[in-house]
Amino acid sequence: MIYEFMRMMAGSSLCKLSDYYNQNQFIFNIFIVIVGFLWILYKRKSSNATNY
Repeated sequence: MIYEFMRMMAGSSLCKLSDYYNQNQFIFNIFIVIVGFLWILYKRKSSNATNY
């Protein structure tokens, strides 16, 4: 019930975007994890380079 109410309030374009995300959620989650891991490695490497 809450999901249907949220879809009514969101509008058609946001509903299409959320449906697309839900259909491809596995791919997007892998991408987000990889980018987050690379960001952590980059921040560690850049902070170690400035300490010397």
